[in-house]
Amino acid sequence: MAQPKIIVIGAGICGVSTAIWLQRYGYQVILMDRSEPGMGASYGNAGLIAQWAVVPMTTPALWGNLPSLLFNPKSTFSLKWGYMPRLVPWLAKFLSQATDAKARQTVSHLMPLLSDAVDQHKALSSGTHVAQWVEDSKISYVYRSQAGFKQDAYSWALRREVGLVPTILTGDQVAEEEPILGPTMQCMAILVKLGFERISTQDLQAIGRSLQAVLHRSDNPFRFLQHLVEVFPFRKMNL
Repeated sequence: MAQPKIIVIGAGICGVSTAIWLQRYGYQVILMDRSEPGMGASYGNAGLIAQWAVVPMTTPALWGNLPSLLFNPKSTFSLKWGYMPRLVPWLAKFLSQATDAKARQTVSHLMPLLSDAVDQHKALSSGTHVAQWVEDSKISYVYRSQAGFKQDAYSWALRREVGLVPTILTGDQVAEEEPILGPTMQCMAILVKLGFERISTQDLQAIGRSLQAVLHRSDNPFRFLQHLVEVFPFRKMNL
């Protein structure tokens, strides 16, 4: 009996990857998107495979950072105070998550999703021209001082518990590692052997297009990819 067709909505990295895996298992796939592959969220993620992003914003440290976030003019957080009455219900629920128990629960849920992200990208692209885009890399957290790094101790404790142990550089070592940084940056925490997609933000769509090409090629190295994937813009679909 022929396998049923499966519709995958969205032709970004997640949608195209899902379609490829489904085809590996013998399913016929219809891939749907309103625009070209790789032009949605995949286009704006800077090409990072965020295997390290296991610590939520809502940790107990958030409470101590609130005054600076709200009132420091150089803060990365921006709030239109006129919206505050409408935001209160959401903010109350958001801040209720800033506990040790909730933070650890979030980490425990994210780890199964992210821990093998780089390996999964390599497995997806192995044996194809897409493999050129995926490589191991480092991610660095930069602080003005060692005191700033120590203030972030809670987040680093969570990372260490799941195997993300940093290499710490201080003083002149920071500029040697990353010359673009000025002398005001005196501490750097580096996580190695993570991953990214080696491509400029301007050309991120190339990954989606390359993966889509794997789906369409009859002579591709994935010999189990036997069916063409149909890409239909939403506006032209008559369901």
